[in-house]
Amino acid sequence: MDKYSLSEMKEHGFGDYKVVWVSEFLIKLPDGTELAASMWCPFIPDISSFSTVLYEGSCHIQTNVPCILEYLPYRRDWSAARDYPRHPWLCSHGYVCLRVDMRGSGNSTGRKADEYTMEEIKDCIDVLEWVDKQPWSSGNVGMYGKSWGGFNSLQTAFYQPKQLKAIVSLFSSDRRYTDDTHYRGGLVVGNGMLYWHAQMFMWMARPPTPKESAVDDEFQARWKERLDNLPGWGHNWLKHTTEDQYWGHGSISVDYNKLNAPVLLVAGWNDPYFASQLRMGGKLPNARTIVGPWTHNWPDTCTPGPNIDYLMQCLQWFDQHLKGIAPENAEDDYVLKMFVRKSHRPRQDPVPGQWVGFRDWDGEFTSEADSKHVRLYLSKNKLVTSPAKQDHQTVLIDAAQHSLAPTSLTYCPFSVDMSVGDQQSADSVSCCWDSDPLEEDVTIVGSTAVHILVKALGTSGIISARLCDVFEDGVSVLIADGVINLAHLSGHQSSVIHSLEPGSEHKVFINLTPTGYQVQAGHVLRLAINQGLFPSVWPLPYSHGIEIKESVDYDVCSFIDIPTVNINMCPKISFGQPLLGPAIQKNIGAKPNSQI
Repeated sequence: MDKYSLSEMKEHGFGDYKVVWVSEFLIKLPDGTELAASMWCPFIPDISSFSTVLYEGSCHIQTNVPCILEYLPYRRDWSAARDYPRHPWLCSHGYVCLRVDMRGSGNSTGRKADEYTMEEIKDCIDVLEWVDKQPWSSGNVGMYGKSWGGFNSLQTAFYQPKQLKAIVSLFSSDRRYTDDTHYRGGLVVGNGMLYWHAQMFMWMARPPTPKESAVDDEFQARWKERLDNLPGWGHNWLKHTTEDQYWGHGSISVDYNKLNAPVLLVAGWNDPYFASQLRMGGKLPNARTIVGPWTHNWPDTCTPGPNIDYLMQCLQWFDQHLKGIAPENAEDDYVLKMFVRKSHRPRQDPVPGQWVGFRDWDGEFTSEADSKHVRLYLSKNKLVTSPAKQDHQTVLIDAAQHSLAPTSLTYCPFSVDMSVGDQQSADSVSCCWDSDPLEEDVTIVGSTAVHILVKALGTSGIISARLCDVFEDGVSVLIADGVINLAHLSGHQSSVIHSLEPGSEHKVFINLTPTGYQVQAGHVLRLAINQGLFPSVWPLPYSHGIEIKESVDYDVCSFIDIPTVNINMCPKISFGQPLLGPAIQKNIGAKPNSQI
């Protein structure tokens, strides 16, 4: 392994402490299940397992050390490439970093019946108690993770284990039925649910690692047991088509106040979970939120940029809440740090825009920066500032004609080339209402509300709404969207779901996903409505046309309310550059043991 000097490592933000890597050891749970784990620690551990010094550092500590836990169902040998650049870095600042495979995955024993089960959370609490009993432990633990690791850190904190003192949660959700890979607006997430079922079926089928590279009888027996109990999670998800107790478990939205651990939320505009994270940022009792232009990947390396010093943000959060070190620039402790994008072409990298801070955020809106709502009415296929006096005007949204809207083929894009593209094809199979070209830049921060008067022409239907930024050459960029199964107008619980009465009229409200986006002067705002968002959501087995009643006067009207701010009144903030250079990734990413 190449060695770097202390000064070279410090250029990449490394701390003063020795980093020793323990490739694998087992944590035995009270029920006898053994969870396989790796550990990075600022001392030579008293564990009879292979370990190696990755970084000498200038000092070491052996007692009163806080711990950072990442707890996942993905094999540690698979996640090694992303673990090595990050866990050793955090360890060098005086933390034990622990990466644990859940039961039934990697080299852990047992079987995993479903995602986010009570058993999974109980196992995690048992791991926290194991940490608490170690002679080196300070008793303070932080959890850290992206996607699944972000979910289960919140779910574990919901049960208030005494050891869990802080969380860094990336790309996660507070409400499993409405804001995950299964259902959206009461409809199956077509490019998410089945893909995720197949993905996890394959993950759970992978064998444990043979001991000393030997395939023995024990290895074969463990793998066979795993294969004989492969999960069919998709069957569970399709059995629960409404928001019942199955989805309520693991959804912290049922009581935000039960999370007393401070939470740092990290979200990306090109990730599917940003809406739920912005909502949590306004609802949790002690949360801070960072939202950037990112896809479902790490903010220090992913596309599109700009990237930030993500590890430093984690370190400052854990230092504050696990070590009691006051953060620098505490007067700039904004509850929300947002990258407001400027008008840009689809899949542009980096995205133009600016970082701003808000001290007030309720989950959907801010009261700062001269915030106000701009109301635009639907009238004669235009978005206008006042409803035009006209005879009864309706627009037919036909189920067959307006069902395909290929806005994105990927539920969780991991890079800019997988993110949402030009909306022109989707607009062509939608009914559109356009504003006049904007006379000045308009900065949207928050959730646009769509209010439309709808007449049902049958017993079922879908409304999909998209707000777009239309360039002079016709390129259409998605700003925000929303979709609703019209049978779910009163909610997603079975007791309030009803078929439509043909001929019935409804006031339909759709809260579009929140955004931070500055529309350039000369561009056009477009509201596009149709009856589908395939493959993002599946169509209904039977769907009928609907009529939208345009605005006749202020009493009979369909309209949208757009939350705006004066961007010039928003405090400008900045982040440092990412700390993981290619050289340091290569160094830490070396594989000193054949087990990994």
